[in-house]
Amino acid sequence: MTRCLTDACVYHCHIDGGDGIVFTFVDDIGTITSDPKMRKKVRAIVQKEFEVRYLGPMSYMLGIEFQRHPDGSMTLNQSKYIQQILTQFGMQWSKPVGMPGDPSIKLTGTQHETNEEEIPLDTKRFPYRQLIGCLMYLSCATRPDISYMTNLLGQFCSQPQERHWKAAKRVLSYLSGTRDWKIVYRPSGKPLTAYSDADWATALDDRRSTSGCLVILAGGPIAWKARKQTAVALSSMEAEYAALAETTRI
Repeated sequence: MTRCLTDACVYHCHIDGGDGIVFTFVDDIGTITSDPKMRKKVRAIVQKEFEVRYLGPMSYMLGIEFQRHPDGSMTLNQSKYIQQILTQFGMQWSKPVGMPGDPSIKLTGTQHETNEEEIPLDTKRFPYRQLIGCLMYLSCATRPDISYMTNLLGQFCSQPQERHWKAAKRVLSYLSGTRDWKIVYRPSGKPLTAYSDADWATALDDRRSTSGCLVILAGGPIAWKARKQTAVALSSMEAEYAALAETTRI
């Protein structure tokens, strides 16, 4: 098998006209093949090197639920994982909100011109970094809708304030009302489509812009990213071009 150049945990093989892909995460291994015969060949390759236990068609792996449907579509969701983190942080009975972030509140590392009082967060009582880590895994796996807020909140892990904790809890409130949302993939015949966007100098701490990237295939997102740009854009057009360049590399 040949290791993927862009992901060291993914391997590919081509045998007798069939294709097989093996992806690993520590001791969890999954396979994707072009046909049932190829599946047996790939399984034999893996079993030759490792002692493995075959669990059948994938339905749950790494906190992600997989469902296949008769019409050929597939859905991915993390409702169980979301319920787990809601319970972990005492937000299982929170009132749902319609957006992960409040557009009227500008989060910063210092007070600046905002009226928010600077109150350092007691991280022993309120595990801010742990919560952001949970949100990061969720946003990277199946929830692109919280990517921007997760990226923004992650910028304050070194010295979080109470307002940052409140903003993070709002994301949990949003998730409590959308825990059953799923990514749906179905045969569409449409080509790979990518989108990019950017704000401009909205970060009050350093005036850098944030890029947003989204790639769609088979009717659903397959790659996405929300990331602060490395340089200060001198115009909104420059910020958009930087986001477009980021999208082509995703």
